[in-house]
Amino acid sequence: MDFHDEALRLALEAGEYFDIAQDSKYVNTLVHKCIDIYTTKRVLIASKKEENVAIDPKMEAIVDRKFEQCFKEGMFKQAIGVAFETRRSDKIQEAVEKSENPEEMLGYTFTLAVETIKQKDFRNEVLRMILLIYQTKP
Repeated sequence: MDFHDEALRLALEAGEYFDIAQDSKYVNTLVHKCIDIYTTKRVLIASKKEENVAIDPKMEAIVDRKFEQCFKEGMFKQAIGVAFETRRSDKIQEAVEKSENPEEMLGYTFTLAVETIKQKDFRNEVLRMILLIYQTKP
């Protein structure tokens, strides 16, 4: 186990006391490592390439807190990008709906879905979600 793995383990154990909003190289490195591991596991689950992949709820909590931080700071495109990587269509929808310009975010989301998503199931899920949002708008 290397230094970063041990530091991440301790951060996960700290729970809410691990302040992801702190702007330091240490915190940013741990958050990025957490998101990378989380992404790898979510992609494995979505692709159904491996069985019995478990995601630590504490790790998911950190990722969810990062989404909330992005929403609070108005970084909706970043949140959508992370949501695409982590296969979280729920967070894509939340980012679009919370943004000040949902139409722009829908266009951005559509472009990402069409140009970057190779997994057909997830791309279709995102496109259906975009369609539903458009249908509910006046």
